[in-house]
Amino acid sequence: MLIRRVGDDSVLTSSSLCSCNENHNRYRILKPSGVSAPTVIITLFLVFGVAGYSDGNSNILGPFFIYPSFAQQIECANCINIPPDQISVYTELFPLTIWTDADTYDHDSVITLSGHLRPENAVHPVTITVLNPIGNIVTIEQIYPESTDGFFTTALHTSSDLWSMDGIYVIKAQSGAETRLFNTQVEIISYDFGDVSNCTDFQAEIKSDNRGVYCVDYYNVGENIFVDGFLSLPTKTLSLNVRTTDVGELTLHIPRYLIDAQTPDGAQADFEVFWNDQPIVATEDTTTADHLEFRTITIPYTPDRQGRVDIIGTTVVPEFGSIVMLVTVLAMFVAILLSARRLGLPQIYRT
Repeated sequence: MLIRRVGDDSVLTSSSLCSCNENHNRYRILKPSGVSAPTVIITLFLVFGVAGYSDGNSNILGPFFIYPSFAQQIECANCINIPPDQISVYTELFPLTIWTDADTYDHDSVITLSGHLRPENAVHPVTITVLNPIGNIVTIEQIYPESTDGFFTTALHTSSDLWSMDGIYVIKAQSGAETRLFNTQVEIISYDFGDVSNCTDFQAEIKSDNRGVYCVDYYNVGENIFVDGFLSLPTKTLSLNVRTTDVGELTLHIPRYLIDAQTPDGAQADFEVFWNDQPIVATEDTTTADHLEFRTITIPYTPDRQGRVDIIGTTVVPEFGSIVMLVTVLAMFVAILLSARRLGLPQIYRT
């Protein structure tokens, strides 16, 4: 250990510290100042506020923004998000079930809430209650299943001021007795960009819960077709809303980096495709010149199939893009510099 005496060029080694102790009236040892509280706060802001992170229950902290929450976020341990291919299983097991057309939405979305009440239990209406992330009631409505098989559908609009918070919204359904109760949840997030779409005609604007907006080419035999959608990273599902008046085929040119399907050994696998929660068979063209970068699948449809297409894969775009990761590294570098200015070797000053 070397300690330089301030004011001259002499150096004290660890073995000569005893002489310093014997003349303690002449010297004063200054301890390293360490990392101050402001440095810690700045470091946390730069790393987490810039990089962003997401866990199962908290808000997503996105690029360049921190979304503070001053109230305790509610948790829904008994909420069930039914996968599209398991709806029939749940409707047989439970007297009352509900599900949504996606797991994540923004503040200008329409949530399509569907459900099923066993016909023998249809004496009472289904009461739908939506709670915001801090437990306040957003909306309450009653639904009487119109079909004889017990299925029902309603729409929830997130553009209202009551849906202004980012986070997890719990949707509760109950009909009569407490045994006929089912809960699900959705996440509402804000997008940092995408108000003005960069997608051109015959490109579907795909929003994702990593706050990204992507464009997917599509082709159609007919005309007057509009397609947009959402990519769910947790479920690895690309959900497309299709609106058209023509009969034909819908062909999608999907980038593999956005969503892909592979076997455990890395070989290409077929997508699972559902139209309005019903499995359908899609064909794929593997002879295209860009087949290694894109997957070209064709979905046949008829007018009664207008609605939602769910394409389920095994891999999706990373949660954090390359730009965000670059900013994260720069932020950590700045944080280290700020901390280094507060650190140093012990110095001995003459008193």
